[in-house]
Amino acid sequence: MGSIARNGNTHAWHLVPTAWFAAQPATAEYVPEAFASEGFIHLTFTTADVIDVGNRYYRAVPGDWLALWIDLTRCRAPVEYFTTDVRHQFPHLHGPLERDAIVSIHTVQREVDGTFIAIDTPPAHADAANERSTR
Repeated sequence: MGSIARNGNTHAWHLVPTAWFAAQPATAEYVPEAFASEGFIHLTFTTADVIDVGNRYYRAVPGDWLALWIDLTRCRAPVEYFTTDVRHQFPHLHGPLERDAIVSIHTVQREVDGTFIAIDTPPAHADAANERSTR
């Protein structure tokens, strides 16, 4: 059980619409809306990547969003890594996410035009640990 990224990261972020997350049974493992078609859960290592992904893929999608801070060592499903370039490695969780792997839940700030701008109160150590190991 558990996974540690090849770059040593033990935690990752997942971006999800608040309404979708709230509609999931609190006692069940979490799966995103696209899980049935994609077969995995998209994750990122840094807050900057969360914001970039939000703006690239979801800027036009209205509504509130959450960023889940996940402990990969608590995940039973395997994690595979998609590398876009030397600095960007994106983990994919190939199975449902156990609720106890969700360490904390954070609201995501957006502009009126849908631009994602920040994660509210991310853990102090979040980017310090993950930024170090992605360089």
